[in-house]
Amino acid sequence: MDDLRAELLVRLDPALAVEGTLRGRFRREGAELLVFRQGREEAGRVSGDPERLDLLVEILETEAPDDARAVPLPKALAAFERLAEERATLVRALLGEGREKVERVERLVCALYGLPQDLTEDVVRHAVERAAR
Repeated sequence: MDDLRAELLVRLDPALAVEGTLRGRFRREGAELLVFRQGREEAGRVSGDPERLDLLVEILETEAPDDARAVPLPKALAAFERLAEERATLVRALLGEGREKVERVERLVCALYGLPQDLTEDVVRHAVERAAR
């Protein structure tokens, strides 16, 4: 994962122009400008491609790091999107496999206890719903 991370991610996108300190509150001031403030003073700014700034803002809003320079951003958006989709597909497959195993185990337990088929179906349905949460 670290090799892949190093290949796909970079600390604060080099395509963005950075001035000053990237700490404090930030605000978008135009499509190509993000301004950081500490108190009432401007501490720093980031300018560049609006799409790259959108991504930076989205990450900053969810992670809130002390310094925006520490935020890893994709070097290549297309490659990163492919990686994200591959991971999402893997997670969906693993969740499906887990639900299948939960269902098999519940059916075995019900068979061991000799539950009737209609009650077994209710137990399995409940177990699968619980596992999905």
